[in-house]
Amino acid sequence: MTDNQMTTYLEVLATLSIPKGKKQTILAALELFSKQGYDGTSTAEIAAAARVSQATVFKYFVTKENLLLEVINPVLPALFGDFFNLLKDKNDLEEAVDFIVVNRLTFFEVNYPLLQIVFQEVMVNASLKKHILALSEKNHILSKMGSWLETLKEANPTVNQDLDLVSIIRCIIGPMLAYFGQRYIMGIASQDPEMDIAIIKKQILAGITN
Repeated sequence: MTDNQMTTYLEVLATLSIPKGKKQTILAALELFSKQGYDGTSTAEIAAAARVSQATVFKYFVTKENLLLEVINPVLPALFGDFFNLLKDKNDLEEAVDFIVVNRLTFFEVNYPLLQIVFQEVMVNASLKKHILALSEKNHILSKMGSWLETLKEANPTVNQDLDLVSIIRCIIGPMLAYFGQRYIMGIASQDPEMDIAIIKKQILAGITN
């Protein structure tokens, strides 16, 4: 896989060995939750979009909240796996920042329906927030990022050595999340995507270097 060839949530779902009705329900829920929000979507609408009965929806997921968690559960860890495998070998600061920005913004673009659900619901749904944190811990996301950042600091003395892991992650993720919010949540189109990406890279470098 090349640096910016993305695995999409649809490709991940296609590989899952689950009954057809369950897969159709997950796909329908993804689409409706991203368009209408979790609270604005009924199980009847999901069943109709999936072309299954409501009884089938409840058979597989019991509750709508369980369905929300099942939408995220098999997909999110798989979507981050390739990213860390590619990132761990990038120790030059500018190369690493370039990879992170281009790779993650491409990731946002091709997976925005799933990420839109996560960003919208994690602000108001405590159980979803707890679930995502548990998934992150289970897949060692923070520890992988921490190991890479320590290597990056050692290889690049211009990185501010006083910044801890959380501060560096915030400096890296902040500009990209703001851009994602502009493009995909607020629906404000970019007038010059290449310029926007260049500015994001500069913001990150300015935030983590002396």
